[in-house]
Amino acid sequence: MRDSQEFYKDVRLVREYMNAMLDLSGLPYGCVVGEERWWRPPADMYETKTSLIILIEVAGMRKEDFNIVVEGRKLFVTGKRSEYPIEGKTAYHNWEIDNGQFERTFCIPESIDTEGIEAIYHYENGYLLIKLPKGSKASRDIPVE
Repeated sequence: MRDSQEFYKDVRLVREYMNAMLDLSGLPYGCVVGEERWWRPPADMYETKTSLIILIEVAGMRKEDFNIVVEGRKLFVTGKRSEYPIEGKTAYHNWEIDNGQFERTFCIPESIDTEGIEAIYHYENGYLLIKLPKGSKASRDIPVE
């Protein structure tokens, strides 16, 4: 009989392949590319009267783990979440928390001035908040606060 860790690895692999087939918007959740694990954190993007807001759920990371870049009308958010260290772990009985590299790409609407974008990045309580004020004039690369 196979041990439980091998069983859950197989189940996760099937889930990754199914997500890869069904997800048409970019990298699948929890996929493996070469030797690296990739995942896709959930995100909300909405507009207010004065800003475009992007909120990404990325628990277990630090602000230093993110790289945020604007190129043309696209905003790229990349990072890496390490597996949570558990002392004495011998086998998984359930494995749903994704880790490894991620990249999210967002198309910036015409209402945002991308020539001199001023972005406010804030990471707190497992959420990365990116605020892009409409019609701003400032730097294109700002560190996460």
